[in-house]
Amino acid sequence: MIARHCGISDPAVHYHFRSKSDIYDALLVEPEYDSPAPEGAADRQAIAMFMEQRFWWWARDAEFVRLLLREQLHGRPESISYLVRSEQQYRAELEQAARGTFGEGARTVADLGWYLLAGALWDVILAYGSDAADIIQQDYFQVRVRRLIDTALDAGERCQP
Repeated sequence: MIARHCGISDPAVHYHFRSKSDIYDALLVEPEYDSPAPEGAADRQAIAMFMEQRFWWWARDAEFVRLLLREQLHGRPESISYLVRSEQQYRAELEQAARGTFGEGARTVADLGWYLLAGALWDVILAYGSDAADIIQQDYFQVRVRRLIDTALDAGERCQP
């Protein structure tokens, strides 16, 4: 399937990867996001857009996230390590971007943003399996994501003195 998708022969894939595990391990690289985190004193809208962009970057490849989640649930150390690194990167970038707007509430925005958005993505993948990509594209799910982002941002505002 990989060879067909890439337009190469099966032996070419087997030359570079001896097993499915080797292919999977090669996928566990740091994400190259489409846009950087906002710098300086980002306003609420810029922070919300950053959160949305990161969420949709992951959601558009629901099959990879599904594979990643399955391997994490099976206790595969590489997958768990990848999750931890991804979470740390997301939370650090979001907290830094939110610091100018939310002050001490930035950590709340980062924590709650991660838990709500990752939970929503994992929920749809676990509930709908291979149909998750179709569900993610539906308007109601997109509204749900925006409401989760607003919830995290509202919590950050409530933490300000």
